Amino acid sequence: MIEKLNLIISSSCRKYTSLEKTQLSDLCTLITKGTTPTTLGKKFTNKGICFIKAESILNNHIIDKNKISFIDNDTNELLKRSQIKENDIILSIAGTIGRFAFVTKDLIPANTNQAVCIIRPQSKNLFLQIYSYFCTNQQNIFFNEHIVQGVQANISLSTVAKTPIPNIVDEKLFTYNLVYFEKIENLLSINKILNRLKQLYLKKFFD
Repeated sequence: MIEKLNLIISSSCRKYTSLEKTQLSDLCTLITKGTTPTTLGKKFTNKGICFIKAESILNNHIIDKNKISFIDNDTNELLKRSQIKENDIILSIAGTIGRFAFVTKDLIPANTNQAVCIIRPQSKNLFLQIYSYFCTNQQNIFFNEHIVQGVQANISLSTVAKTPIPNIVDEKLFTYNLVYFEKIENLLSINKILNRLKQLYLKKFFD
């Protein structure tokens, strides 16, 4: 269902892809990435602050909570530059490049490493503009042209910042896409509740 809603958002935005474009950085207050805690002498923990990795981001634009690690508050403060906020768009920029998702309230507070880029749009409409365009996967054409081959394939923050985005000013499109975006949020909330119920039943069954 979420995949279908993302396809609807994608199709609504495709007719705008030929418009004059602006750079992604012009629409954002922040484009950054994180650091692996162990490189700073910090360890992962069994619980605490969510630490999202590239493998946490699935192809259907969902964050897999089973693939999230954790850090403590001190480490999160040390990694202040890469603290994630609700409705940030996160993008894998190393290894498998181009997977993206938005961060829901239940994952906050959260942080990430150098394989994930944090994109923070200036406003709700600009968030919808960027997310809708990303659903078309047109940005991956640009990414593929700028991949750097090292130990693993990657793209730089400057490449992400220069990503061309259609300069859309269409309140009808934003209103239309907001409806479907809110449906995605509701489905993710329902999924969270169902997973909790599943864990409770499993615990009861095996105890």
